[in-house]
Amino acid sequence: MAMTETQTFGFGQNVLRLLEKEKDALKKGGMDVDAVIAAQRSLLEAATTANAQQAELRRQAKAATAHSDAMTRRLYVASSGFLDMAIAAVQKDSDAAKDFRRLRSRVERPPKGELPAEESPAEA
Repeated sequence: MAMTETQTFGFGQNVLRLLEKEKDALKKGGMDVDAVIAAQRSLLEAATTANAQQAELRRQAKAATAHSDAMTRRLYVASSGFLDMAIAAVQKDSDAAKDFRRLRSRVERPPKGELPAEESPAEA
């Protein structure tokens, strides 16, 4: 069974601590323990940095998705409102208004559940 990310970081830290604790015994056994400790520290730092970068990018991606969803919603609401204004401007019962209404009927509206929540007035 594979270790989780948290378990892997803990395992790496525990190995480093044990190498440092048993440094003398490992040297007596012929191991270049200083090189191994340096490599372990370097790998642990690199993995920690990469993990922090990935978490930040994930946060940014979520924020970008929320912003994109909000802008898409605003586009739809504004477009719909402008279409209503155009229909009113050419009088609802005119031939031009029929063209505008046809545009609305041709456009398939996304289901309500797929639209992002309304923005708060502070965001608008």
